[in-house]
Amino acid sequence: MNCKVQLRNSILGWGLFPVDDKGDAVLTRLYGQDYKTLKRKEVCCLHGDIKKVLAEVRRVGKELGLRISACGKKSAPTLRVWLPAPSPEVGSASVDLKWSLWSQDQSVWDEYAPGVWKQMQDAFLGKTGPLKITSSPRKEIHFGSVTVLKGGAKGVLTTEWDDVESLADTLSVECDEVFRGCVPFTIENMAPGAAWDFSVKARKFESLMRRINDENTRLLDHDVREWKYLKESFKKGSGR
Repeated sequence: MNCKVQLRNSILGWGLFPVDDKGDAVLTRLYGQDYKTLKRKEVCCLHGDIKKVLAEVRRVGKELGLRISACGKKSAPTLRVWLPAPSPEVGSASVDLKWSLWSQDQSVWDEYAPGVWKQMQDAFLGKTGPLKITSSPRKEIHFGSVTVLKGGAKGVLTTEWDDVESLADTLSVECDEVFRGCVPFTIENMAPGAAWDFSVKARKFESLMRRINDENTRLLDHDVREWKYLKESFKKGSGR
């Protein structure tokens, strides 16, 4: 089954809009919230040139198992979204590990998310269906969605920065369209920040937890690189 949505630009930014009666359900999956309840500024949350925006939409679609192709005018392309075949029922758990987005230590999970370690272990061993962990630590502005599968895991980890105006003020630059187009945005948070998606496999559950923890480290390294690139791009004399 497939449906069509349209990517449109406005003074608020790029946003996705339904073309047929299946569009609302697909856009709810892409935005991670009930699409019908989103405000216009929340829908039009992507910035930059069309290639950058399409790449971000496809990245999120891939994470959700959606295949996306684009056609039509570059100024407002139509996207055809292929929906995946029904998959095994996925369990879910929301966790707050306080100081970290993820941990390889069982003691941390036992303290802040009792029972979840065992649920993840069962999903890894195939005793249950996949388990989706949504992590949002109260002491860090980091977010994660990790699905533990039999023999592995996949997910996306993100950071969230200040709003664009505050970032421009921090760098002492004008908050114009050029600057907005260079600031990385994540569709998961509908805000500036960095995203890191991954897929890992392991023979042992403890090894899997270490590998996911390593992916969290890579997110933080990626976040530093993104900020450094933005900062270097707008140094005095850079020509921007």
